[in-house]
Amino acid sequence: MLFSNIQGDENNFQQHGVPYYLLKTNYLRMKYKTYLTLIVVVILSYACNNAKDNGEQDKNAEAIKFTNNGIVELTRAQIKTAGILLDSFKSGTISSTVEANGHTELLPNNRATINPPINGFIERINCIEGQPVKKGEVLFVLKHPDIIELQKNYIQAANEFNVTQQEVERQKILSDANVSAQKQYQQALAAFQTAKAQKNAVAEQLLFIGINPDDVENGKIFNTISVIAPFGGIISKVFSHNGQLVTTGETVTELINADKLLLKLNVFEQDVNKIKVNQKLNFTVPSFDDTKVYQGTVAFVGKTLDTETRTIQVTCILSDYTELIPGVYVEAKIFCDPRITDVLPDESVVKDADSEFVFRLESDSAKTDNPDELTFKKMKVKTGSSENGYTEIVNAKTFPDNSTFVTKGAYYLKSEMNKGEGGENPD
Repeated sequence: MLFSNIQGDENNFQQHGVPYYLLKTNYLRMKYKTYLTLIVVVILSYACNNAKDNGEQDKNAEAIKFTNNGIVELTRAQIKTAGILLDSFKSGTISSTVEANGHTELLPNNRATINPPINGFIERINCIEGQPVKKGEVLFVLKHPDIIELQKNYIQAANEFNVTQQEVERQKILSDANVSAQKQYQQALAAFQTAKAQKNAVAEQLLFIGINPDDVENGKIFNTISVIAPFGGIISKVFSHNGQLVTTGETVTELINADKLLLKLNVFEQDVNKIKVNQKLNFTVPSFDDTKVYQGTVAFVGKTLDTETRTIQVTCILSDYTELIPGVYVEAKIFCDPRITDVLPDESVVKDADSEFVFRLESDSAKTDNPDELTFKKMKVKTGSSENGYTEIVNAKTFPDNSTFVTKGAYYLKSEMNKGEGGENPD
C-alpha cells in the first residue's frame, strides 16, 4: 500500500498493524531510489552520445603520417589548418657579425655639475634627485655679503669711469687750444682707460653671478642670486642643504640630459680590422626583462688598444631610446662585410640537438596516388649569419633548383614528428 493512499491519523495506521513512522521511512527510501535511477539514466545516455560523437570525430580526423627516414605527409587541409606557408630561397643581404659588449654613457656636454658662482649661504634649494627641470629654471638661491660688496664695487667703478671720461674730454679741449700740455691729456686718457677696464671687469663679475650691471647702475641692489639650469634634464644628485655655506669649487647639484647617449663597446683586437664607421649594429640589455633589440651605427673607432683586455673602444651615438639609462651593460653585434646570398626566414630553420634542418617539399608530391597529399622531408642545413629576420643557408647550392621549403610552421612539423617517432602517432 502506497504511503500517499493511506488515510487517517497514526491510530488508523496502527489498526493496519504497521507503525506510521515505518511507512513514512519506506516511502522516502522509494522516492530517493526513483530520483537516483533517473539521474543515472541521464548520465549514461549523455556518455553514450558523447562517446559516439568522439568516435565519429576520431574516425573523420586525419592523422599526420610519418616514416622513419624523416618524411612527413600532410593533406592540403592539414597545411591550411596548421598555418603552414611554403616558399623557396631568396636572395638577401647578410653580413658577418662581430660580437662585443660594453655600456651606455652620457655625452660629455649632457652632464653638468652645478657649482655656486660666488661663495654664499644656500637660502633655498628648489630641486630634488630625479626631478626633471627645464633650461633656465632656478635650482637654488644663494645669499652672502660678498654679493652686495660686488655691486658696491661696480657702482664705484662706474662713478670713477664717468669722472675720468669727463676729464679726458676736458683735457682734450684744453690740449687742442694749447691751453694745457699734451702730457696732461695723455695722463687723463690713461686714467680713463684704467677706470673703463675696472668697470668692465666688475660688470663681468656681476653677469657671471646672474646680476645685470645696468640694474645696479640704476640703483637696484640685490642681496641674493639665483643659480639656474644650463639645459633641460634630470637632477641626478643633490649634495647640499639649506643654510649650508658653499664655495665656488663645491658641487651643489648634478644635472644630466639622457636624451642622447653614447654606446661604448669593447672589440677584441683580432676583429678591429673588420670595424668601420657607419656600420650598423644591434644590441640588447640583459638586465631588462624584455628582449627588445636596439639599433645603432658605429660613429667612431678607437685607435688605442687596452693592453690588459686586448680590446679597442668603438663608440656609437644613440637617440630615441628614452628607456635607456647611463651605465647599463649591453651585448652587441656589429654587422660587417655585407654580401648577397641565399636566405630563408628565421622560422624556417629548426634545431634538433646540435643540428639545424629545414622541411623541403618533395618534388614528386603531386605525382602520388593522392594528389591532395603533400610530402615533406627533413633535411640538414648549415647556417651562417642572421639579419632582419632572415638566415643565411650556406649549403643552399646543394639543393635542387626551385626547391620549396616550409617557411612558417616548421616547429609545428618538428613537434609532430617527435610525437610520431615517440610512438604517439602511427606511421
